[in-house]
Amino acid sequence: PGRSTGAKKPHREWFVEGAHAKLVSALCFGQGPSGELLFSGSWDYTVKVWNFTQGSHLPVKMLVGHKARISAISISTEGRTLTSASGDGTIRVWDATNPFDCKCACAEEGRPRIVTSVHAGANFFVSGSEDGCVRLWSFEDALADGIA
Repeated sequence: PGRSTGAKKPHREWFVEGAHAKLVSALCFGQGPSGELLFSGSWDYTVKVWNFTQGSHLPVKMLVGHKARISAISISTEGRTLTSASGDGTIRVWDATNPFDCKCACAEEGRPRIVTSVHAGANFFVSGSEDGCVRLWSFEDALADGIA
């Protein structure tokens, strides 16, 4: 018979084959008010929102706006804000609950830099980019100065 790989099955039988058109590059769980959600980012330039607790294989919402591959996503500590980083040089700030609107897009002035990572806290988020820089952003400033 077939050989066992030793890999265990997921605790819960939920998976979505073909969830994105291209490679899935980033994943994060919601928390607090978005705790029943899973967010996935892809090289197809989209972030998808999934309600895995209901067993649905259809996304709740597809978040569009990036013009290049998604490199990272992160949920804020209070669970109401999602950040996504992209090769287009922007970080987008989204509502992590319905209606999942894009609140703003943030980018450094000057030459666009590929944003390779992002992590959200309560009042700030931090990004890393191809030029080796780590940048700290205030949600308050980003929402006031960002491109909506």
